[in-house]
Amino acid sequence: MNVSQDILIIGGGIIGLSLAVELKLRGASVSVVDRDFKQAAARAAAGMLAPQAEKIPPSPMLDLCLQSRALYSTWVDRLEEITGLKTGYWRSGILAPVCQGDWEDKSSLPNLNAQWLDADTIRQHQWGLGEEVVGGWWYPDDAQVDNRALFRTLQF
Repeated sequence: MNVSQDILIIGGGIIGLSLAVELKLRGASVSVVDRDFKQAAARAAAGMLAPQAEKIPPSPMLDLCLQSRALYSTWVDRLEEITGLKTGYWRSGILAPVCQGDWEDKSSLPNLNAQWLDADTIRQHQWGLGEEVVGGWWYPDDAQVDNRALFRTLQF
């Protein structure tokens, strides 16, 4: 069987470009085609890397998201080193207020790195919260990325 190193990727968003970079680094000849690079979803997405704040229930999907989040900083560091450009990655943590009526049983959450903040404590970290906020979760491992900066970096 004749194996070719020529690979065509259809779709030039963050996923397509990420695949192209990884394949090129492994020696493949890669072409990316896209109907309109200016229409990539990267320009509209929020950039949250937040499986915990998004409240993904315990599942294989949550496991995948947690593994992906754990690998993200190493991946963007490598991209920044290769390109000399910033990806806009920020391991900021995410604060998720909880309102009265949306109360969660804290004991039912998976055993992940999260901290419950009572109403007074959360207000010390986030000004302007309404009276209906009874507390909130601090997820220090959740992060964010500037999708536009990441997109530019991947287009190198």
